[in-house]
Amino acid sequence: MKARAFAPAKINLSLHVTGRRSDGYHLIDSIVGFAGIGDYVSTTCSEVSGLTVCGPYSGKTPVDRTNLVTQVADMVWPDKPVQVHLEKNLPVASGIGGGSADAAACFRALECLSATTIGPDTSAQLLKIGADIPMCVNSVPARIGGIGDRIAPIPSLPKFPVVLVNPLVSVSTASVFEALRMRENAKMRDVPDDFSDAPKVLHWLKDQRNDLQDAAVSLVPDIGLVLSRISATSGCRLSRMSGSGATCFGIYDSAASADNAAIAITRQNPDWWVVSTQLDGQERAAAQFIRSTT
Repeated sequence: MKARAFAPAKINLSLHVTGRRSDGYHLIDSIVGFAGIGDYVSTTCSEVSGLTVCGPYSGKTPVDRTNLVTQVADMVWPDKPVQVHLEKNLPVASGIGGGSADAAACFRALECLSATTIGPDTSAQLLKIGADIPMCVNSVPARIGGIGDRIAPIPSLPKFPVVLVNPLVSVSTASVFEALRMRENAKMRDVPDDFSDAPKVLHWLKDQRNDLQDAAVSLVPDIGLVLSRISATSGCRLSRMSGSGATCFGIYDSAASADNAAIAITRQNPDWWVVSTQLDGQERAAAQFIRSTT
């Protein structure tokens, strides 16, 4: 038996750091959406467990126990061997939840092969493996609180056209938090009751922030250049860093504007990772069985 799941990139449209617990975990208030680009995870019942990786960013992806995918597989099927194959299309350590999204996709794929469901106990176990994994399991737009454990879905979040840009510089999340000057910042301003009105939601998002952005720019100045490149493109309505970086995004007034912006940015910086997509990843997140052809 084999199952395959899409692991959409997680985009922090806003990210407010509101405090830190005694155990070192930071508290956040964030709006997340999921893009139409991501990795793919396949799981197969096997006689021996293992992880294989392919794709443009496979070279920087670990295949040992440090990979969250293997930890989730062991959690779901502790006594059953399973082969996991990861198609790595997203840059690593890039602030768009790649590792957590992959682990969540592995969980969804294994759901197809077992009776495991995302109950309170399972969610708590996933949270211990990675704070972003529970929010990525369903890959539904949401407001995230606590350390990532408070998830309030926002299914009506507009499917904004976006451009994602990464200068292909890995950023350590721990280093960014260490460089953070203020750890107790204000939560997001009054959240709209209705997220279906795209212009109003965009106007509201402009008043929010990513509290990690300045810290990340201080460590990796190229992030500032990425933001300026995005802001300078025609049709860009908002530019901001996602997560702890280095990926930044721009929201555009049309898919055509996003496509043109991606072309323009690529021409200026051909060595960067640049993608035009939209926030519709939730539409493809469900795992599917794959029929064997052998």
